[in-house]
Amino acid sequence: MFRENGIFRDVLLYEMPATYVNDIYYRPAETSKGWNLDVNVAVEGACEGYTLKAEIYNAKNKLVAEKTVDAAADVCIDFKNLDVISWNAEIPTLYTAFVTLYNGENEIMSARNYIGFKTVKIKKDI
Repeated sequence: MFRENGIFRDVLLYEMPATYVNDIYYRPAETSKGWNLDVNVAVEGACEGYTLKAEIYNAKNKLVAEKTVDAAADVCIDFKNLDVISWNAEIPTLYTAFVTLYNGENEIMSARNYIGFKTVKIKKDI
């Protein structure tokens, strides 16, 4: 009987620093004054002396908003009343979001994501 034990396909492994960004979640919400955005960041490792910076750029690479906060295991970076264009079928507007982890002045890691601002409503009997 022949057995092939182990992994028999390509595997990608990352070496991470001692403190790193483990997860990022973007939650947009439309208000009467514009858009709010909550950026939830999970950081693994010792967070003392570390900061997180969140930046949002439009399609023309113009900075829309930025905020820096002290790093913690679970951080919510909130942006209020953003002046952004809502995503729609005619003009699908994407924004580029960066979350960067710093130790003092040193950049540890940065993550880029593309986000859009859209509300979906489901009404009864429609």
